[in-house]
Amino acid sequence: MTKLMDDPTTYLTRDVEVPMVLLAPNLTMAMAIARQYGVAIQVNNPDPTQGIRVVTTEAEAVQVTNTLPASTPWAVIPKGWSLTTYQILVGYFGKPQTLDDAFNVRTEGIAWNPNRMIV
Repeated sequence: MTKLMDDPTTYLTRDVEVPMVLLAPNLTMAMAIARQYGVAIQVNNPDPTQGIRVVTTEAEAVQVTNTLPASTPWAVIPKGWSLTTYQILVGYFGKPQTLDDAFNVRTEGIAWNPNRMIV
């Protein structure tokens, strides 16, 4: 598993080899949301089948549906995107997941697992 996280002290980890689609109004907002989960978004990744693919337009939605399998996890930033773009993604990938599930963020350490903490 390859880890790609902005914060080296975080307990969150993400496997960048697992692709993910994020519907957002723009790349800046997508990067801000990802940063909240400690995840880095590499813009223009040379391999379109890895990492996080940010979709902002209908053309990008069509391209990502032609590139990735229908089982690819995806999520939506709450507002600002086109309804047509959303419908394209729902038609191919199904209902969106929550951001943490779609980001495939896993937790490690006791800070993120209260059931492991000694009280």
